[in-house]
Amino acid sequence: MLKIYDTDRVPLLIRLPVLILGVFALGLATNITAQHLFHMDLGLGNTQETGSPLVGCLLLYALSFFFISIWFLQNQFFFDSDQNELVIRHRGLFGKSKKTTSLKNAQSIYIKMGHIRAAEFWNIGIEFQDETKQWLTRIDDKNEADIIAAKFSETTKLPLKFE
Repeated sequence: MLKIYDTDRVPLLIRLPVLILGVFALGLATNITAQHLFHMDLGLGNTQETGSPLVGCLLLYALSFFFISIWFLQNQFFFDSDQNELVIRHRGLFGKSKKTTSLKNAQSIYIKMGHIRAAEFWNIGIEFQDETKQWLTRIDDKNEADIIAAKFSETTKLPLKFE
């Protein structure tokens, strides 16, 4: 298998503070849960929060799991020339996964610019003969997106299509 692209992990200077914030949020949510459901004090003191503790706990748990998951996040793209498949390996909070996509009916590799407010990004994906598309990754830098899309195209031997 030939490696096409690796998103790499988020830089350590971002991962570490976000992980600390996630663990703090998880501790705070656990403290609120212990106080309101089990009438136990975990030593963090009484939070004296207002509003619904259930909603607050659920939101804090979701936020903490999101922050903690950033520590593990990584995607890798490989091309298996024997099977003519694109292999996507994802690493996240709940483990690793592997997804394969057959390129037998693939027509082209597409690159499409998008906007969210003032930010621009470029989506890279596969377009199949039946006009369906499979999104692969999003890149924030145009030059990097052009290089990565060209590498996908060169490796898979599919034409590059700009939309």
